[in-house]
Amino acid sequence: MGNSLCLNGGRRIFYEIVRKPVKNINLRVTEAGLVRVSANRRVSVRQVEAILRQQERFLLRALEKQTQRQALSPPAHRYHSGETFRVLGQLQTLQTSAGTKTAAALTKRGLLLQTAPETSAEDCRRCIERLLTKQCRIIFTEAAAGAKTLLQGRPLPETVTLRIRRMTSRWGSCIPAKNIITLSTRLLELPLPCIQAVVLHEYVHFLHADHSKDFYAELERVMPDYRQRVAPLSSLPYSFFYNE
Repeated sequence: MGNSLCLNGGRRIFYEIVRKPVKNINLRVTEAGLVRVSANRRVSVRQVEAILRQQERFLLRALEKQTQRQALSPPAHRYHSGETFRVLGQLQTLQTSAGTKTAAALTKRGLLLQTAPETSAEDCRRCIERLLTKQCRIIFTEAAAGAKTLLQGRPLPETVTLRIRRMTSRWGSCIPAKNIITLSTRLLELPLPCIQAVVLHEYVHFLHADHSKDFYAELERVMPDYRQRVAPLSSLPYSFFYNE
């Protein structure tokens, strides 16, 4: 499980160090309750542990939120009628029906799933996952266009590659050197204003690679209600940078 460290208050945490060409030391708490530290190779383990002790209050709060979230997590989907999926902050009720092929659709009536004979739960999962990923592509692309409009006149890359993946420890990431933004499929569960704020957050990293005062000043210059928009993230375990 990586390394372990006893914090000042006596709580033992487990952490791992991921070496990356980053300027700052970044901390994240994963779904498994592991503290993941991104740090440059020049940063020693001793320096990392000093930062972890300095951030004890945040880490304990984040770990507690993760524990609470796991306790409240719904059971795994069995893809039966009546189950709910959260899309854009709203619960969508699954309605299933028999058919000649397996297909899914998101409509005003809810989430519809047609299943062919002998369709397995895994087949259903993949079908719904494809549908929701398609929705992610549409909504995230629109949010990216909105971010570029807000930052019009600023030195953004001409072309940005937008990747959509299931991410286990953050809502999004930006690699300015490669003009790549990656967004988590789980963002689709959040209200649209929150999604827009997260996407803008990643675009501002093309202007400010770190989370400095200038970074947040730029964010709030073009989106004055940024902190209100990302408020729903405060109860979730992923990247704490969205709620500083």
